[in-house]
Amino acid sequence: MRYEIKWSGTAASGAPRFVYGRIVPPKRFTWTREILPRLHDAADGLVFDLPKPLGVFPGLCLELFGHLPGVVLFSLVQAENFPARCRQVGMGLRQFHALPVTLEREWNVEAKVARLEEVAAEFSGMLPAEESRIRRVHGQLAARLQGVPPARSRLIHGDFHGDNVLVEGTRVGLVDFEDCRTGDPADDVGSNLAQLMWHTIKAGERRALPEAGRREFLEGYFAEPDAAVLASLPAHAAMHCFLYGYQCLRHPRDAARYEDAEAMLRACETVLDRGIE
Repeated sequence: MRYEIKWSGTAASGAPRFVYGRIVPPKRFTWTREILPRLHDAADGLVFDLPKPLGVFPGLCLELFGHLPGVVLFSLVQAENFPARCRQVGMGLRQFHALPVTLEREWNVEAKVARLEEVAAEFSGMLPAEESRIRRVHGQLAARLQGVPPARSRLIHGDFHGDNVLVEGTRVGLVDFEDCRTGDPADDVGSNLAQLMWHTIKAGERRALPEAGRREFLEGYFAEPDAAVLASLPAHAAMHCFLYGYQCLRHPRDAARYEDAEAMLRACETVLDRGIE
C-alpha cells in the first residue's frame, strides 16, 4: 500500500511525502519484519539501493518502508542501456549473496522438489493435452536438482527478477524481500535468467537487446567465478522456466497464456538438454 504523508506546519528536511507498507499474515510477519532492517544495516557499498525501513505496526502486521525511485528493469528491454543495466544487476546480485546476513528459513532441495510436485499436478490439469510431457519434464527436473551438488548455502532473495529491480539513470534498486531466506544462489540467478529468456522469446525479431541483456547479466554475476553456482545454474534455470510456464496459465485474461506456457516449457526442455548457452 502507498500512504501519502501530510505534515502539519513545516516538514523537517528530508521528511517523506509518501511511504509504502506491506501487510502479511501474523505467522509470516514474525519472520519478515526483521528482514529489511537487517539487510539495510549490512548493505553499505552494495550496488543495489534498498528501501529504507521505517518501522512496523505489530497489531496490523504492517511493515513500513521508504520510497525507492525508478522504473522496473523489464520495462526497458528495448532500451539501448538495457544490457549495461543487466550487467550491473548481475554484479549487484553477486554482492547481495555475499552479505553477512544469515536467515533461519532455508530453501533446500527437498522444498524445491515438493514445490515442483505441486506445480506439475496443477500444470497438467490446466494443460491436459501435455500431461505426459509435463510429467516427464517434472521427473527430469527433480532428478537434476537432486543430482547436482548444491552450492554453499547463502542469503538469497527468493523472488529475484527484473520486475523487482528499479532503475533510475545509472542507479539500480532492489525491492520485495519477504521471500528472502538461505539457499543456493543459483536459484536467484536462474529465476532472473528464465525471465530474460522469456523476454527474448517474446521480442521475436527484436531480440538483440534482451538477448544481450541475458548475456551481460550472466557475465556480471560470474565476473568473479563461482564454479558451484555455475554447475547448479542449469537445473535452477530450467526449474524456473517450468514454474514460469505454469504461472503463464494462471492469467485467464491473457490471450497469449497458452502460447507463453508452451514457449517456457520448451525453454525448460532446451536448458535440460543443452545447458546454458
